[in-house]
Amino acid sequence: MLITVSGLDGAGKSTVINGLRGELERQGRGVVVLHMNDHVGIYACARAIRDRMFGRARLGVETPPRMTPRATRFGRLRDAIVWNKPLRRFFYPLDLLYFAALRLYFEGVRRRTLILDRYFYDRLVDVAPSSPDAAGWKWLRLLARMTPAPDLAVWLEISPARAFARKSEYTIPYLEQRDAAYRTVFGWLPATIKISSDSLQIVQGSVAEAARRRSESRDTRLRTAALRLLIDPTSVDPDELDWAELRPVAERGGVIVRLADALTRRGETLAPRFAAAAARACARTQQALEVMDRLGERCTQLGIAHAFLKAVERYPDTGRDVDLLIADPSPAVDRLILRDLPAAPRARGFRTRLSGSRTYTAAHDIVIDIHHARLGRFGEQARYARTLVERASVVPVGPTACVAPSPEDHFLLVATQQVYTRPALRLADVYWAVTMLRRDDQLRWDYLFAAALAMGMLPAVGAYLAYVDRVHTRLLGRTLLTADLLARFEAPPSVPQSAQAGIRFPAVRTVRQLYVKHIHATLEAGRWHSAARLSLLPVAAALAAGGGGGSRRSA
Repeated sequence: MLITVSGLDGAGKSTVINGLRGELERQGRGVVVLHMNDHVGIYACARAIRDRMFGRARLGVETPPRMTPRATRFGRLRDAIVWNKPLRRFFYPLDLLYFAALRLYFEGVRRRTLILDRYFYDRLVDVAPSSPDAAGWKWLRLLARMTPAPDLAVWLEISPARAFARKSEYTIPYLEQRDAAYRTVFGWLPATIKISSDSLQIVQGSVAEAARRRSESRDTRLRTAALRLLIDPTSVDPDELDWAELRPVAERGGVIVRLADALTRRGETLAPRFAAAAARACARTQQALEVMDRLGERCTQLGIAHAFLKAVERYPDTGRDVDLLIADPSPAVDRLILRDLPAAPRARGFRTRLSGSRTYTAAHDIVIDIHHARLGRFGEQARYARTLVERASVVPVGPTACVAPSPEDHFLLVATQQVYTRPALRLADVYWAVTMLRRDDQLRWDYLFAAALAMGMLPAVGAYLAYVDRVHTRLLGRTLLTADLLARFEAPPSVPQSAQAGIRFPAVRTVRQLYVKHIHATLEAGRWHSAARLSLLPVAAALAAGGGGGSRRSA
């Protein structure tokens, strides 16, 4: 991320940058601060070579042109070269290339947030013609178009008189001339954040807030907009959305059909490609429902207790994945279940063997996961799998019906699965959780608490509840759950910064903490077999890192 701070000398750039750097570092981000005149460009490179050759200590800043001429002939010659406007305009494209290399190193290689004290916009002000009607402004406009836009460009607007009062280095007429040039240059840049205030604290806070908003990735903003459209359609203007970018985000999140339905109910006309993608998703859902019908019918004929996981809650964006939990622990029964449904088995990896599941590919690339009397990443939840199947019931799903878990059991599945296995959550699951929690009569909290406690998953469920509550607060400006309820589920008092910044949870450190608590609770309950399976997580992680953990499936 690139943040630039521009303005007259005396506007408070250094103070704002120091405060912004401290705020970003408190958020755990690496920050590099450079000064435009001292670190960027041909002149900066020449000064660095000079200082190294002659052993000079760099003072840190190269000031604008001196208001009084240098006493020596060499000094006057130096000023004439360094601050020669045509020469600086000539070097401008080379300075851009030099800066591109710096940015690639600091942002791309070192993964740092780069803050610049002044930017090329200030350099345009340095070489601006004295007369507003001069032909040189055309060249400046061309150079401005060549300049890459920062992620956040801040202009600290201050009156020349106020700047002079703060830092009496330059005359008021000179500052007025530069102020006029700043207004012209930044008038070409509609994305600039302009801040006018005499209070450095207010300016500093405004810049920090703008940086926080801009630090969110484009994907995060689109995911947030999609979720807001689903929960409160009136809060987003569809005309402000980029349909081309929203479409893949909605498809990956499993909400494209829901979004299309919500926008159609509002009377909006869908973009052609968006509408086509929604139609394809509807077709996949229909194909998946047909597979579920045949699997459910076959299980009933064989007398096998079963439940389809996640299909009901994700409808109408069911997708091409079908998850079937059966009470029979033997994989040999798969052949009987799939007798009338041609499906090819997939290669089994280390994790799928531990979890007690098998994966098959049916027609239309429908993926069938059959879980044999076990749940959990390593098949550690055998007892809970039996409870889930016993409590499952027939529920409608679109034009058909299937045996599915209760809302409480589905919430437990989503919470535990997402916390441990998917740092990027599916929008469909977040939307369902928010919708379910907004209805007071939908969940039996006593059962949810007892089941989470028995599974040793109370901290994970509490963390997920806290996350969903934060998402709701972020979207609608009000909390979803009471403090007493969150405290009952041992929800953390705060959530990771990544969850505050967008639809992403949890941080790696948080997952490790929850994992340790899970093992501890499992051992306390005397479930040694489950604890032994959970202890294999480091092995699975190592195999996955080395490519030996079997194929992965996207969230």
